[in-house]
Amino acid sequence: MSRREQPLRWGLIGGSTMALKWVGPALVRAGHTLEAVASATPARAEELAAAHQIPAVYTAWEDLLADPNVDAVYISSTNEHHAPQAIAAAQAGRHVLCEKPLALNAEEALAMIAAAREAGVVLATNHHLRQLPAHRAVRKLIAEGTLGRTLAARVLHAGHLPPEWHGWRLEVPAAGAGVVYDLTVHDVDLLRFLLGQEVQEVTALASPPLMASAGIEDAVMSVLRFADGALAFCHDAFTTPNAENRVEIYGSDAAVQIADGMFGHGGCEVWLVRDGERELIVESEVPDLYLSVAQEFAAAVQGSGRPSSSGEDGLRAVEVVEAVRESLRSGRSVRVPAGLAEVA
Repeated sequence: MSRREQPLRWGLIGGSTMALKWVGPALVRAGHTLEAVASATPARAEELAAAHQIPAVYTAWEDLLADPNVDAVYISSTNEHHAPQAIAAAQAGRHVLCEKPLALNAEEALAMIAAAREAGVVLATNHHLRQLPAHRAVRKLIAEGTLGRTLAARVLHAGHLPPEWHGWRLEVPAAGAGVVYDLTVHDVDLLRFLLGQEVQEVTALASPPLMASAGIEDAVMSVLRFADGALAFCHDAFTTPNAENRVEIYGSDAAVQIADGMFGHGGCEVWLVRDGERELIVESEVPDLYLSVAQEFAAAVQGSGRPSSSGEDGLRAVEVVEAVRESLRSGRSVRVPAGLAEVA
């Protein structure tokens, strides 16, 4: 077996719940090994190491990047650390899978992409909802023209933030706290993926915070205008128990409704609505979305594919959520820059 065909040796940067419960186990299921973990909180690093039998434990992520047994890193630190850690990882020759949002702003994201290109390593964003078979089926329907011209979309992505996810998300603005960086960024990436179009303009309003500290948005409604004029409405909240989560796409000839897919847990249904008839066309359990992310990432490293959500995809989502946050601050509609990314 050649070196490029061997399983990747991973380092985990950040002692997150995502690394502990979801991505770390998925990397192992994909046939890779977890060689090192770094967290500024020693107890979290030790918990991850014990849970996944990780041999090397560091409190400084710079030390992990110097570990010769690490080929790639999964970055799930708080958002403000993504850019410096990913840039340093690329410069150290490590491939990078980074949690969303890729960065706190487009300038940081561009620097991450440039560092990865210069080093010849893969940079990917963990927008795992692209892996859902229901979403891929709807993307195919839209691309084939089944819906006709896209007219509108609606994303309901509100819920009640569980206690284990509290902390910096509700309290630390410098870390990229709030629902826009946490949930709206997923909506943007998924709509780009489904529609095959870019967002050109956004308008947004926030409710007064119920759970978050002052100045941090915990419930936001956004309207996005796409390149062909279609409008999308997104409701994102940490504060809304009993909320339904769904995606609806309305075209000139038909519509689709995706039920229970936005949080990536449990079953999922897709309904096609046409001429007054509603037909169930997809019904399935949610697969191992993070396993799919890991497999596509490894294929990209081996030169036989591309990550499901690239660094450029992450950049484009960041550009849009920056515009959402600017709209919240200014109270006006905000144009989104043309950007560098092509639709995946």
